[in-house]
Amino acid sequence: MIEFSPYWNVPPSIAKGETCRGCGATWAISNRQGFEFVGSDGRVIEGFSEADLDAVQRGQLRIRQRPGASNALGEEKHLMLTPHKQSRRVFLGQAVRLVVAGTVLPAAKPVLAALPNARSLEFVHLHTGEHLSVVFAIGDHYRPDALNALNHFLRDHYSGEVGSIDPQLFDLLFQTRQELDCSQPVEVYSGYRCATTNTQLRNNRGGGVARQSLHMEGKAIDIRLPGVPLADLRDAAISLGVGGVGFYPRNHFVHLDTGRVRYW
Repeated sequence: MIEFSPYWNVPPSIAKGETCRGCGATWAISNRQGFEFVGSDGRVIEGFSEADLDAVQRGQLRIRQRPGASNALGEEKHLMLTPHKQSRRVFLGQAVRLVVAGTVLPAAKPVLAALPNARSLEFVHLHTGEHLSVVFAIGDHYRPDALNALNHFLRDHYSGEVGSIDPQLFDLLFQTRQELDCSQPVEVYSGYRCATTNTQLRNNRGGGVARQSLHMEGKAIDIRLPGVPLADLRDAAISLGVGGVGFYPRNHFVHLDTGRVRYW
């Protein structure tokens, strides 16, 4: 069954854990995104108050998004009847895409990315070949599950060791892409680096690897952006006045970190 021009009822787990926390009034009054508060009787709440956010946290109000171009479900919603014995994993997999006559219909566009103040990044790792697209923060709130996914994605690709990446590094990447008005995925050359790997690279490459590299602290990343000249990427990062920026044209990457401000 297909429902056209659907409302999107924001799941309580998102409304409580992501939507209200850190977003404040910006979330509630974002008319251009079409969000609204709804009471248990289906009545739309006019206006906005901090008490409404508290009511969402208590489950007394819910949040939904009106039909329209900004709606996270798109122009149509596929409703599926689920057999009782069907596993949740299988059902969720079917809910993401509907297969009809061999054609896979695209899933609804990412719902979190439609939220006000959402910050997202898309990556391609040049060594592992892995791809990752993630909303890592909403307002002042960093999403723990997203940070865990990013930590794994940016693991030491030599040893497989997973480090803890400084969330501010993701903000720096986000701001750099914005400065360049670039929607291309970030191509990652190097992320986290364990001490053993750092020593091995230092011995093999000489002065090209710092003894106390910020890669070991999860505060540095080496990247490039498809279609963006390295010099432009460097200049955009420098213009932000945040952390260190290293220019490595021979190796085809720019180093960014959240350490003290410096350039080389």
